[in-house]
Amino acid sequence: MDICEKCGESFRIGDWPFCPHGRPHGSIGRAAHPQERAVVYRSPEGKIVYPPRNDQPMPAIYANAGYERHEIPNLRAMEKFEKEQGVRNDAAWFDKGTGNADKLPESKPIDMTGLEFKPLG
Repeated sequence: MDICEKCGESFRIGDWPFCPHGRPHGSIGRAAHPQERAVVYRSPEGKIVYPPRNDQPMPAIYANAGYERHEIPNLRAMEKFEKEQGVRNDAAWFDKGTGNADKLPESKPIDMTGLEFKPLG
């Protein structure tokens, strides 16, 4: 047995060259690896806030206001969320080498006011 460096779960060597608990860049219905999941903060009133990174704890200002952290587990759930909110996750749908990036539909800008950006490290 070995331990996945990314999620801490155990797996047998030879089972899969990556962590078996979520393949990188999972297909539409397959769960994404926890490090690759999109995260949003949702208020009790339904307001959505987008954190700058998915691996940082929720700032106290949002936690005190009653926001809850929600992970989007796969591309199917991401697609549903995008349609409901009228947004687009470029990282989820990026297809390098196609030359079609300029043909993606426009989406509303994300309001990042009030977010704190902390240096890495």
